[in-house]
Amino acid sequence: MVYVRLLAGGSYVRTPRRDPAVVRRVIRDRGPRVGTHAALALAERAGPEELALLWEYLSAEPRSSEVIGALGKTPQQ
Repeated sequence: MVYVRLLAGGSYVRTPRRDPAVVRRVIRDRGPRVGTHAALALAERAGPEELALLWEYLSAEPRSSEVIGALGKTPQQ
């Protein structure tokens, strides 16, 4: 079941018309890999809205080196 949430959450986060409240629920999922996968999907785009959501994620998961590393590889817009 975690794998399904991981794939669905990552896919939803990438949709242009996503609801930020739903994204927040996904990045706070009880399965740690679900939140990390969704945060990595946000880091792919790293626009203003994505960065705000990532800030929330990293506030709760400050040691997420995987997400921090992905942000470092994101092209500057």
